[in-house]
Amino acid sequence: MSFVEGSVFLRALVSAIAVFIVASLGSLIEIYIERKLWARIMSRYGPTEVGRYGSLQLFADAIKLVVKEDFTPLGADKPLYNAVPVIGVATTFVALMVIPFDYTLSLLFPKSLNPQLFVFSNFEPSLLVAFAFFALEPILVLLGGWAGGSKYTLVGGFRSAAQLISYEIPIILTFLSVVALTKSMNIFTIVLDQAHSFPFALLEFPAFILFLISLLAELERTPFDLTEADSELVAGWNTEYGGAKFLLVYLNEYLRAFTGSAILVCLFLGGWLGPAPIPAIVWLFLKTILVFTLLVWIRAAYPRVRIDQMLNLGWKYLVPLSVVWLLVTPFIAMAALSHGLLILR
Repeated sequence: MSFVEGSVFLRALVSAIAVFIVASLGSLIEIYIERKLWARIMSRYGPTEVGRYGSLQLFADAIKLVVKEDFTPLGADKPLYNAVPVIGVATTFVALMVIPFDYTLSLLFPKSLNPQLFVFSNFEPSLLVAFAFFALEPILVLLGGWAGGSKYTLVGGFRSAAQLISYEIPIILTFLSVVALTKSMNIFTIVLDQAHSFPFALLEFPAFILFLISLLAELERTPFDLTEADSELVAGWNTEYGGAKFLLVYLNEYLRAFTGSAILVCLFLGGWLGPAPIPAIVWLFLKTILVFTLLVWIRAAYPRVRIDQMLNLGWKYLVPLSVVWLLVTPFIAMAALSHGLLILR
């Protein structure tokens, strides 16, 4: 056994670096797709000048933000103000680490390294851990809005927290319907159960739609981007962030979009499974990017709703429908098992 194989810390570090590279690449592709697709839908060019087809514009924007003056508002709570962007990226990355990207990457390792030793996402409550860290965002945006020392950021923080909390409930109820179907909270097991049956987006289509709508709100994407309502709150809770701090806030937005899309892919679209004999990491990555592209298309097609409409949709419709579907799921599971549409491991 090599030194790397014998050290849990080094194996975890190798796995974390590999997943971070994949997530960073995914986030860059997401930003580029969003800019280009929006431009196409709105009959514009989008980025074209920096790099071929504007592909290096993202790096130019990052350099611009990094070299900007690093300031802190006079009325800000400085330690908390500086910590929120870092903690936001860290919590999102922890949620990303329990998604089986490490498993799909380990399949590319030489067999002499015993690839299974580099897999840390295969444990029973991995889905619960992913949502536990993914759902910390309301607390962080509330703290960030308060720490900015501005009434606009404070209002933006409260409004963001109200939105995120109201839509986390249907998200949890819909993923519990998948748990009830598979009898497992292990994302790894949930994906493998779809290898022997249809993708759960077909067996649990209402849950899939409810999860998709709730995910849009959780990611603060249009038509639920009320926390960034520029006509009302300038930029919401992150108005006072600039330079490198805003770069972290911006990066966290797309990391969360990548993580949320990957969770949806694993729960409903078969994860790394696919009909063509291509590497598992390619399947998982492509499906995640395609789900994000759908979110971008929705963002370009629908206008922003009002705060009362957003809260009514969450509390009056999505929450009751999620509860009803959760109660119906055991009967769906029994029917699917009896007709061979669902085969559990």
